[in-house]
Amino acid sequence: MAYQLLNPGKRIPLERESNSRMKLLIYQPDGHPLENVLRQGLTTKGHEIESFFFPDIAALTAGLRQASGGDIILILVPPDKKELSRLAMMRAPLLDKKIILILPDNREETISTAHRLHPRYISDADGDFSDTIAVLSKMIGNAGSHAPGELIADPAHG
Repeated sequence: MAYQLLNPGKRIPLERESNSRMKLLIYQPDGHPLENVLRQGLTTKGHEIESFFFPDIAALTAGLRQASGGDIILILVPPDKKELSRLAMMRAPLLDKKIILILPDNREETISTAHRLHPRYISDADGDFSDTIAVLSKMIGNAGSHAPGELIADPAHG
């Protein structure tokens, strides 16, 4: 089941929403710190954005079917190489989405698999996610101005 984050500590089931709002769909294993980091570090001034968290790939797949229309940004945080490979195999529903991918490690094989998803940005799970927050903020600020799959420069590197 997917949950919409309305305020800290409160989750409600995902239901069909209006198609005009920007949607942030986040696939992450339970207990991953990214949810708290996003809540604390991301400001969406001037933008209507709905955030939905998915604990597994089955829930993400169902959420992708429901969240049609409007701008959709995906943050994918596979816990291991096996889950990353599963995401890469379901590539078709992800092709027209803006993807930020946070990898479990930075091995060459993992990065190669990650590129099959055509993400806008790739990071790894080590660190404070400030780079991810900066890229996401830029994507939200530029919503609709980039083609799906177009890379966005890492703000830490200019």
